[in-house]
Amino acid sequence: MKLNKKGYMLVEIVLASVIAFGIAYFMLDLTIKLKNKNDDLVVETQVVTDKTIIANGIMKTIIENDDFSCDKISISGNVIKYDGTTIDVLNEYASFGTIEKTCTTGNISILIPLQVSQMPDRNFDIKINYER
Repeated sequence: MKLNKKGYMLVEIVLASVIAFGIAYFMLDLTIKLKNKNDDLVVETQVVTDKTIIANGIMKTIIENDDFSCDKISISGNVIKYDGTTIDVLNEYASFGTIEKTCTTGNISILIPLQVSQMPDRNFDIKINYER
């Protein structure tokens, strides 16, 4: 009696195909997750860099101007200015909220909210408290 081995070959091909597609799916899923994480890190890096530049620019402006006035800080679009001089242009991933500013004789308090649509649960607000 002769054994027919053609059925075993078909099972091996199907099994090898299933394993190959399983590995390919796993690798593709892993690649997509890494790409999304990388995109988030790029956005976060740009927003944190802009946040630092804006905070430093405002502090430098406060220190250099003895007659600093909160009324001279303005936001138009993604540009923050003091008395017509540009402090920084915010990147395309973030946008400014409504600025809150309080200037008294010895205290300057400024809060500039930053909204990042890609990371709505993260707080990127710029808080400046300066005492003269």
